[in-house]
Amino acid sequence: LSTAWSQRMEPPRNEPPDEPPSLCCPITQVIFRDPVFVPEAGTTYERGAILTFWRQAGERRDPLTNTPIRSDVLYTNWDKRREVASWLGEHLDYTPQGWRSRDDIPQGRRIIFDPPQSDRNPQQLLAAARRFPGLSAKTCAILACVITAISSGLGVNISAELVSIAVGSAQPPSDDS
Repeated sequence: LSTAWSQRMEPPRNEPPDEPPSLCCPITQVIFRDPVFVPEAGTTYERGAILTFWRQAGERRDPLTNTPIRSDVLYTNWDKRREVASWLGEHLDYTPQGWRSRDDIPQGRRIIFDPPQSDRNPQQLLAAARRFPGLSAKTCAILACVITAISSGLGVNISAELVSIAVGSAQPPSDDS
């Protein structure tokens, strides 16, 4: 009886709560702060963790299955964010590992994978630019040319001829000229 009585009278321990595995990133093993859904993989990852994984691997692969991922688009997983917010609402004194504060939640956004500099080519950049809504074909082509020139060290000295080739209004010079 005295043991049961003393256990009831002990102050609560300040141990952190166990983070539910369903709210943790499969890569980092900590609670989601910025969960994103990778449609081809059907899996949610922490945004920074999946982007770091892809950059270090030099290609897009699913970390759990090692399956190649063709799509480079990530979508904020709003349902997972709501689940995390609900769980944090039940643990008011807890700040998850890696968070600066309980309010450290970035704005949701769509992000395109940024391949390593050595892998960039105009066709990849043109395809990436075309995914942005509201950009005309001409604007996408010019953007691809500018980024290619800058990343290859040419600076901003892009000739009108190169731009007109990119937008299809001129033909590249032949080897005869």
